[in-house]
Amino acid sequence: MPHTLKIAAWSALADGKPHAAHAAGIDLVVIRVGEAVHVLHGRCPHRGAPMSEGCLDGPDLVCKAHGWDFRVDTGVSAHVEGERLQPFPVTIDREADAVFVDEAEILAWERANPQAFEHSEFLGG
Repeated sequence: MPHTLKIAAWSALADGKPHAAHAAGIDLVVIRVGEAVHVLHGRCPHRGAPMSEGCLDGPDLVCKAHGWDFRVDTGVSAHVEGERLQPFPVTIDREADAVFVDEAEILAWERANPQAFEHSEFLGG
């Protein structure tokens, strides 16, 4: 059975507002859209800006730093060919007021994609 990590309280997720989370040392962004929840890698591949500080524009999460956009359901950028934010499967347990991710999936992604910045840093620019 997979080991799940609670990354957010369902009740704390405002519809359409990105929410910062961390799991297994990885920055994540949690986005509630209606009754669905999407979890993506939480740093923009361009300069490492926290995607939780971005905003939703229709189906896209837009980085506040330079406007890079990513579909909340797939993580794929419509405007920057070949760029994407890794999506992670989510489990919602409303009785427990919790949103979970699979720790093994996060760790496997991190091993294949070592993070080149500290959580508190933003390369800006």
